[in-house]
Amino acid sequence: MSGSEVNPQEFFSYVAVIAAKVQDIDDSYMSQRPQIELAEKVWKIESELRVLHGMTPSDWWNLTQQSRLVDHVLQYWYYYFTVRTHLQLALRGGADSRNTYSYLACYQAARNLAQRYVKLRGLLPPAFFAGRVLDLQALTGAVVLLFTSQRQTTGQGMTIQDEGGPASLELVHGMIQTMESVASQPASQPTGVFSRQAAPALRALSELMSNSSGPNSKSLTLQIPMLGKINVSRHGRTSQLSTNGSQYVQTSSLPASLPYSGQTTLGAAQAADWTTSGFVSNDQFDWSLMMGGDLSYPEDAYGIDPWMSYTWDSTGF
Repeated sequence: MSGSEVNPQEFFSYVAVIAAKVQDIDDSYMSQRPQIELAEKVWKIESELRVLHGMTPSDWWNLTQQSRLVDHVLQYWYYYFTVRTHLQLALRGGADSRNTYSYLACYQAARNLAQRYVKLRGLLPPAFFAGRVLDLQALTGAVVLLFTSQRQTTGQGMTIQDEGGPASLELVHGMIQTMESVASQPASQPTGVFSRQAAPALRALSELMSNSSGPNSKSLTLQIPMLGKINVSRHGRTSQLSTNGSQYVQTSSLPASLPYSGQTTLGAAQAADWTTSGFVSNDQFDWSLMMGGDLSYPEDAYGIDPWMSYTWDSTGF
């Protein structure tokens, strides 16, 4: 605290340390470390998140019109890295109490992330340099909410219900509308480039999961910022796929030509989890995700955002 206000620099310093450790969770998953080791990393970061939360006044988390813009940003990052901390265990599902706790923590943090994203994005100037990073982070929270809204968690003896606030799908719809608003900015504004991919991808995924895209729509190809193409398939349990495999459908709402077709470590890890874990196995449908093979990168990722650059070799990123 600095007087009666949260010191942004100090808060950010804590978040930066936590962010580095979250990456370590992904590295452990990708190197196939034992789950107990992965869980220990999660609980250590969870403890640090709780300590950070406890060092701030409880009323600071109730954002109002009088709240500083920097407070909106700090809280957004806090909930984003909370989602990322618990994501790997949350996707595993099953009866393990640690996975159940992470599932609930990830879900609640995603709700908080969604609410803050809509407020924060509306407060930022159009040319805010990190706007597209916020859009990319919001995409993670939105996908979590989409899956939890459809998932029947019978394997964990519980069912997620939206209580005391907007329904998850309502939150996702608000995020999509916000992204579409940002995407409508002139093409000369680089801050809207991620939202121009994220918004139609989320809308198409929501339609596929809710089956509102039609009974014959079983799969689609999504173009995700910084990840590239991901094929998402819904397999009805009472029907069999044709011998020729899934017919991947490019929905009309997706742009015909998009510049990004890269793949991140996080994206690969999430795709593997969504395909194999109990996170999807208890749904009415079984879901599978397959990463595209095109590993080209956006040229401007090496420009004003040099920290977003990656290197690739035969062992991965």
